[in-house]
Amino acid sequence: MPYRINPITGTLDLVSVSSATNPVLFNSGTGVVSMLVATNAQDGYLSFTDWISFNAKQNPISVTNTGTSGNATLVGTTLNIPGYTLAGLGGISLTGLSASAPLIYNNLTGAFTITQASAINNGYLSFTDWSTFNGKQNAITLLTSGSSGSSTLVGSTLTIPTYTLAGLGGISLTALSAASPMIYNSGSGQFSMPMANGTTNGYLSSVHWTVFNSKQANIVAGTTSQYYRGDKTFQTLDTDAVIEATNLYYTDARARAAISLSTAGSSGSSTYVGGLLTIPTYTLAGLGGVPSSRSLTINGTAYDLSANRSWSVGTVTSVAALTLGTTGADISSSIANGTTTPVITLSIPTASASARGALSSTDWTTFNSKQNTIILTTSGSSGAATLVGSTLNIPQYTSTTYLFSAPLVNTAGTVSIAPASGTVNGYLTSTDWTTFNNKAVINSSLSQFGTNNTTSAQLAALITNETGTGSLVFATNPTLTSPILVTPNLGDATASSLTARILPRVLSITSSATPSVNTDLYDAVSITALATSITPGITMTGSPNNFDKLLFRFKDNGTARNITWGSSFTAMGAVLPTTTIANKVLTVGFIYDSILSKWGCVVTAQEA
Repeated sequence: MPYRINPITGTLDLVSVSSATNPVLFNSGTGVVSMLVATNAQDGYLSFTDWISFNAKQNPISVTNTGTSGNATLVGTTLNIPGYTLAGLGGISLTGLSASAPLIYNNLTGAFTITQASAINNGYLSFTDWSTFNGKQNAITLLTSGSSGSSTLVGSTLTIPTYTLAGLGGISLTALSAASPMIYNSGSGQFSMPMANGTTNGYLSSVHWTVFNSKQANIVAGTTSQYYRGDKTFQTLDTDAVIEATNLYYTDARARAAISLSTAGSSGSSTYVGGLLTIPTYTLAGLGGVPSSRSLTINGTAYDLSANRSWSVGTVTSVAALTLGTTGADISSSIANGTTTPVITLSIPTASASARGALSSTDWTTFNSKQNTIILTTSGSSGAATLVGSTLNIPQYTSTTYLFSAPLVNTAGTVSIAPASGTVNGYLTSTDWTTFNNKAVINSSLSQFGTNNTTSAQLAALITNETGTGSLVFATNPTLTSPILVTPNLGDATASSLTARILPRVLSITSSATPSVNTDLYDAVSITALATSITPGITMTGSPNNFDKLLFRFKDNGTARNITWGSSFTAMGAVLPTTTIANKVLTVGFIYDSILSKWGCVVTAQEA
């Protein structure tokens, strides 16, 4: 039972208890009144331990706001927190802040932001991109194991064999060789072949292919009394083959009948005017004779003039025209029947690999179209060889696998090519080159001789290679003129010779921004002292033919100038140059393509 102290008597009085309220607890069975220790979850009495802990805590604090900056202070029970201001803290206003990319700053809210990084934006790395980047290849460790086989990548280890010739199953450069006309350089591994000509076996150039392909097919020979007619058949050559029409053939009878003789006068020279041959009846007096005591020596024989003497004057019965020939291996002339009916033959063969003579227009085109001197470079170790202008670049190939396609043959490291024939692709031998080069070019003018009604006037129109003064004509009463023989002059375009040089027609222009060229009048253009860029282009006029040639030569006035070619030009084997180099000559060559209707640039040459 619970007791209490009586405050009056000081004695213990029994207290009657029937219940208790929290945090006091009462056990009605035992009559014990108790209380639990107070905790953060239980009301109760304060333990001495907690009393000590609570007694050590801060007494009630009074707050002050002295100052505008500095640290807050707690002295005793006084906590001073300064009344902080922006100026007092040494701060700056929102408008005083800024940010540089990729940061973004809002001076109204003071918020700093940054965008997500992407292919076009700088910014923060997202976790998605982090995972992507983290999944990429780690730093690679390189190993060089073995001498053949494929490279491998296992994890971050890249193994590349140290390839060797033996490991790759290759052959060395010195183990290769080439059979003529192929040429092999064992130092560089380069295979080459010269271009075929009259003395050298080699490859057939596209220019020569075109020339040979244009030549006349093999002609079965006829007899010496036949001629080759326009329908490509041999026919008997007689007066029935060529009709006289209004022009008549020359015959001795007709020539003599056309001349009448007169003997007017007794002195002076004989004359021939309009078919009348006048020979004076010479007398001593008419000739201004000398006294009989005189003598006359003729051809070493002295004649006494004391008696009458007479001499006869020979009569010209026939004069033949100069005969042209193309036989022999050199230029030559010959005379037959020098004392009776002289026939003078001037032979000028067409120049070839073994004969000096006239340069044919076909050979001129062939030689003029040949490649300029080639400068060889060996840049790179792979890729296709290139020919730009006159620079041939053949990479120093490092691959040891050599593939050869027909007609090339690789036999145990020896590369060869067979001579070309009617059934075999191959190289053109010098013998075949000479054979093909000597074939006749098909002349379309022969087509008018397809029938037997060809006139002498048509024949005269085709014969244009006569020499001497005057023209070759067919006439009823021809005027006979002695031909004048000249010494061929290969450097004189005005010489009366079939070997006279054909000079190009050059258009000279001194600086022009808009040059104009008529290709009917000019074959070459020389533009000098160029003081301005050429724009918008070069104006081309005329009616060019397929494969016509045209050369341009430029030189500026000391300052590089731009060149705009215009729509009439295109690159065709060589790149069109777009500028000059100061004080350097630039030469550009073109060939006309009638299919594209454009001048194709085939070669450029820049002065070093």
